[in-house]
Amino acid sequence: MRLKDKVFVVTGGASGIGLAICKRVVHEGGAAIVADINDAAAKKVAFDLGEGHAHAVHMDVSSPASVETAFGTIVKHSGRIDVLVNSAGIAVDIPFLDTSGELFQKTLNVNLFGPFLCSQAAARHMVTQGSGRIINIASSSGQRGNKGRSAYGSSKGGLINLTKVVAAELAPHGILVNAIAPGAVETPMLANMQDRAMVQVWMDRIAMHRFAKPDEIASAVVFLASDDASYITGHVLNVDGGIEGCGILPSMERDSRAKLKSAGAS
Repeated sequence: MRLKDKVFVVTGGASGIGLAICKRVVHEGGAAIVADINDAAAKKVAFDLGEGHAHAVHMDVSSPASVETAFGTIVKHSGRIDVLVNSAGIAVDIPFLDTSGELFQKTLNVNLFGPFLCSQAAARHMVTQGSGRIINIASSSGQRGNKGRSAYGSSKGGLINLTKVVAAELAPHGILVNAIAPGAVETPMLANMQDRAMVQVWMDRIAMHRFAKPDEIASAVVFLASDDASYITGHVLNVDGGIEGCGILPSMERDSRAKLKSAGAS
């Protein structure tokens, strides 16, 4: 019950990582506002989590008018916003030369402009409260040059820097702002991006040799939203199975194993 009575707004809360976050918020005693562009899915999630524990709100994070209306509804319904989790996002895996300007702009609109709009709307209410947390779901692709991620990686790299700027500006108001950078996570979005061969390539590069469960990302959100993280702001927490800190190329790993074998090591 680390999140008892805290009101969470979770964008993209109807599926994937956002859904896992909503479930954990309720499990930990908080109230989840399931903000999503898919009304039917959001209402189902809220219904499944239980009346009084979750509430669905329509939100297109890339639309200033939609975000303004949604946050007005949220404040009217809940009276306060304790934590905003910017989880809504889209992903594409397309070579740089094949990425259209339209696709690049759409990705930025959802993954970067959206968190900007939502963070600004939430922060205005948090400032009056004198407290609050903003948690951005970034990506390891925002920290490295993954092929095929010119649009997605740029949006997440921008989100990481936005996190640090907003953290610096809002700290005097008692608002902590952090980001989580997952690696590969078992979500429908990832399944739509990668075929079996590409999945194996990623598995080989991850130190733990497996993808994350959505609930493992949700656990990091719970920590950053809890009192245990009261002196953390402007930080990027990698929850990636070691791919950023110690991931190695498959060929290097095979070479290392071959050398150990030839030397008689087990």
